[in-house]
Amino acid sequence: MSSVVWDRIRARPWLDEPPVDIGATVTMLHSEELRMLRWLVREHYTGAGHIMDLGCFLGGSTVALAQGLQASGKPGWIETFDLFQAEDYAGELYGGDQFRAGDRVRHIFDRNVAPYSRLVRVTDGDFLTAPLPDGPIEILFVDLAKWHTLNDRIVEELFPRLIPGRSVVIQQDYVWSCCAWIHVAMEKLKSSFSYLCHVESASVLFGLDRPISREEASAAKWSVMAPGERDAYSRPRSRPGAARSGP
Repeated sequence: MSSVVWDRIRARPWLDEPPVDIGATVTMLHSEELRMLRWLVREHYTGAGHIMDLGCFLGGSTVALAQGLQASGKPGWIETFDLFQAEDYAGELYGGDQFRAGDRVRHIFDRNVAPYSRLVRVTDGDFLTAPLPDGPIEILFVDLAKWHTLNDRIVEELFPRLIPGRSVVIQQDYVWSCCAWIHVAMEKLKSSFSYLCHVESASVLFGLDRPISREEASAAKWSVMAPGERDAYSRPRSRPGAARSGP
């Protein structure tokens, strides 16, 4: 059954849809990424697990996910996590006259997602110590794994709660070499995932095929791997999934 589900996502049906209306919200996400997030919640989400939005910045991903949930008519909400503090590059490239590097941006996020506030649960603070919701996860959008410690917590705490044949993991930073821990973890766990597709120069989508035990997840943490093992899992490829269907 999962192959049928995955084939539908591989076809990238969101490409035929109109852009996501995010109003004046400033986002670092590609237009296709926003359409993909909206489509996944509207068409793929069943309510069997959480929708998790890890790293929302000013709310672009949150708005897209919320629009999909609203259109689906299904119960649930978006579990959104962010530190809500502008990094240096964010302040320089996106701040304009609204914020500078180091500024708090939670008020801007709240304003941007206000039309969907009833569909969003926000956790404001350091993800390393943030409380996580109990239960399975159906859609996991990851855009905060900028440090290996953050990725380690995602892998160890959240991957074992993914649902085989249903859960989709969207790795927003997978195409960038600066976050090697993401690639290493996904390669270590490749027998559990299918590579589905990627948004050009942006997110890569993976579908979970088999459960990931807590022990397997812990072994995929950057902090527990020897340098030689990390190197073995971080060989570059021409593009995600080019050589095989798995990550």
